[in-house]
Parts: sequence; structure tokens; C-alpha cells
Amino acid sequence: MVESPRWDLCFTTEGDDFADFCSSYFSDERRMVLLFAGAGFDPRTLILPRALRAILGARLDALFIREHREEPARALLERAETNVLDLLKIIPSASVEFVSIFAPDGSPIAGRNALTALSTMNLAKYSDIVIDFSALSIGVSFPVVRHIRELIQATELPAELHLVVASSPQTDDGIRAIVSDQTPYIHGFQAAAGIKADDRAILWLPQLKLLTEPALEKLWRQIEPHDTCPILPFPASNPRRADDLLFAFKDYLKEWDVDPRSVVYASEKNPLDIYRTLIRLYHEREEVFRESGGSQIIVSPIGSKVVAIGTLIAALDRPIAIRYAEAERYIMDESIASAAAEPSLVHIWLSNTPQWEAVE
Repeated sequence: MVESPRWDLCFTTEGDDFADFCSSYFSDERRMVLLFAGAGFDPRTLILPRALRAILGARLDALFIREHREEPARALLERAETNVLDLLKIIPSASVEFVSIFAPDGSPIAGRNALTALSTMNLAKYSDIVIDFSALSIGVSFPVVRHIRELIQATELPAELHLVVASSPQTDDGIRAIVSDQTPYIHGFQAAAGIKADDRAILWLPQLKLLTEPALEKLWRQIEPHDTCPILPFPASNPRRADDLLFAFKDYLKEWDVDPRSVVYASEKNPLDIYRTLIRLYHEREEVFRESGGSQIIVSPIGSKVVAIGTLIAALDRPIAIRYAEAERYIMDESIASAAAEPSLVHIWLSNTPQWEAVE
């Protein structure tokens, strides 16, 4: 019997609905909240901390992560330093931890270092933990979410877990990552990593984003998948975004031998869209390849963080691997970032019980 998706009916909110949820839920004086968020250059860094502080006041603590990379762009470093000062004004009790993203030999160590930083906090004192993905890299945020989920599932942590991102695809377009040559599995998301390419049928799902062609080419060559199903945003804030991506990647899709019928579409506003698609693909392939060595799905989330959160949830629910090219440094197009529409806060509440019972 196939186990039902854990979060198929998960409680999600966006925009004004999330604001209403916060006003209702977090106004309860019994709620003590820890915010885990980035303290970087991203223009969206301050949005959620301000919103939560206005409601929770002194009942809000925070752990802000300064992601350390060698030789950052001076303008971005200055932005980050300004954001740190503003964050400490918003939440004076907050802690700021520096997390090295790479070891001296160049290997990515973000996940392990992030968990070390988290270990400094007494999580048991909080009724709710909120992870803000807006200014965090995937290599930091994904392992932290898995760790907290495992503590909650083992009943070692009596807290509710909320995932939030200030979604702005236009801002994402304005931030370009120069990635490492190493493309390891994200810490905690290896699934059946280590298997030989001919042991299982490997399906790779890369999330396409403009100007990430070199990074995805590296991933394709190192994964050596049997089949590739690119993830495109639809519905999207820009109705032509999927078409633009298909045009930009046309040579790569040909090299990767992508069947046009294999393209996967994922909503830019609802993380449960790609989550449900991945769960369905997982079970379909398990059935097809059961007698011939099995199947392994590998996802590479590079692009909209709403879609990335959906892939994270799927990998928490099923043995789906996540492989990623970590950024060595960033370049931000100020004109694109400043011209972007006001970000919309997208929220998903992970729990072992139906959330509507708590909300009503």
C-alpha cells in the first residue's frame, strides 16, 4: 500500500493571507518564536523579521546567519553589514553567527557549519520555529530544516515548524551565483547517493534559471542521469518566463536529450505544486523500475525559492536526493533588484497533524 503524502493538505498562506495568519496565530501570548534567517546582502533580508517583530515583540528571538565566502564583492559586503545592523535594531536579543560555506580545500561545508551554529540555541524553549529562506543559501537552510523536522518527529522538540520566503522572481533574476566546480549532495539529502550509475535508473530534475547554464551543465556531467526532466515555472509572475528559459537552454536541452513531453511545470506561488509532482513521480518510477534495479530521483533546485522549498518538502517525505552547485560568490544587478515588485511572503506550516484544526 502506498503511503499518502504527509503534507498533501498542508496549510499554506501567501501575501495578505499570511499577514492575517500572523496577526491571529502569533498574537497568542503563549507563542515563543525563534526565527532562523540570513543576514546577507539580499534586499529581502529585513522583510520577515520586521513583520514578526511587530506582532511578537519580546517573544521573538532570532539566530541570523552570516554566510562567509572568500573575496565577496565590496558593494554586497557593505549591504550585508548594513542589514546586520538593521536586524539587530529590529530584534536586539538576536544572535549573529558566521558560517563558512567552504572548507580551506574548497569543499562545501555549509550544512554542517549551520547545524553547529544552531546547536548554540536552546530550541526547547520555543513553541514555534520559523525558517526564513529569503537570504539563506540552500546549502544552509535545507540541512537545518531536516534536523529540526527530525527532532520534532522524534518528539524531542515540542515545536511547530514554519517555512517562509519573501518571494520575488525578479529579484532572483538580478542575483547571479558564480558556482563551485564541486557539486555534492546537500548534507542530509544524499538518499541513495554512492550508488553506481548503472545500479538504478537515475532521473534528474534541474530547476532552470537564467544565467545558471554552466552550473547545471556541471551537474549533468557529474550526475550522468539516464533521463532529465527540467523544471520550469508556470504559473509564473512573468507569463513568458518558461518560454524564455526554454530558448536560453535550447542547446543544453538537446545535449541532455530532453524529451519535450518530459518538462515539469511548477507554480512560483505554491510550493505544494512541485511537491505533489515529485511524490507522484517517485511512486510511478518505483513501480516501473522495481524489478530492474530500482530508481533514484535527484533534484537540483536553482531558481525560485518557492519551488526549491517544494523540492525540500518532497525530499523530507520520500528518499529523493538533492544535489547542488554552491555559490562561491554572487553578482547582483542593482537595476533589476531595485525595480522588482514588492516581494510576497509565502508560508508553509509543516506538522504531523492537520493544521486547520489549530487554525480554527
